[in-house]
Amino acid sequence: MTTLAEPTVVDVPIESSWFSGPGAHGGFVAALTIQHAATTVPAGHHLRSYTARFHTAVGEGPLQLSAAIERGSKRQSTVTVTGAQDGALRLAGTALFGAASLGSTAPTVVDPPVTGPGPDEAGEPTPGMVPFTDYFDFRWIGAPPLSGKTDRIAAWLRRKDPVAVDAAEAVLLLDVLPPSLFGLLDGPTVAVPSVDYAVHLVVDLTAEPLPAGSWVAVRQRCRGAGEGWAVDDATLHDESGRLLALATQSRRVLG
Repeated sequence: MTTLAEPTVVDVPIESSWFSGPGAHGGFVAALTIQHAATTVPAGHHLRSYTARFHTAVGEGPLQLSAAIERGSKRQSTVTVTGAQDGALRLAGTALFGAASLGSTAPTVVDPPVTGPGPDEAGEPTPGMVPFTDYFDFRWIGAPPLSGKTDRIAAWLRRKDPVAVDAAEAVLLLDVLPPSLFGLLDGPTVAVPSVDYAVHLVVDLTAEPLPAGSWVAVRQRCRGAGEGWAVDDATLHDESGRLLALATQSRRVLG
């Protein structure tokens, strides 16, 4: 068992093309921290869950990522990771990596597949979205954001420049949709930044990533909002309807 390993530090560039509002998109930054955290754990330890806390916006320029194994064993590793810029802590997170227990006798549980319109049947993207969305193809499932109709937003997504959907990419994709409150508005009258973002992997996407160019469906809903706060949860499914990952976000409502 290992504890309190020395941190490994890297600088990663942040470009304004990944901005959402005043700073870099949270899911993109979270994916970068996971990629760095994964370099610190033993082979065979794959991402199982990740929680990020966003303290302040990440701007353009180098972001210093620091990752250290907080506690590790043969079966799992817990990694603490931080991101700093211009001498200020911008985010902190905890990633849990675990090895597969192939000899387990516990029952296997599989969430029932989700059915609905496929990417070829869904609606076209909404123009004029924030800069980072230019990296993605969108196909809306049901009413789009700013329709004033629903607290649930869903879409098929994939990168315009195809990449495999691994664990880090799943964390990014689960944060691509706008806040669910935007489904109840007919205009972007409020800002709803993420403060806390937690993802749980149901499928080991490190061992078995989806091929580059695969569509995935993100379905997100607001679980509650009031007193300047809102909670969203989201699911990520592949084209067969298989559940890949789950996410929950706590957001501030400004305006």
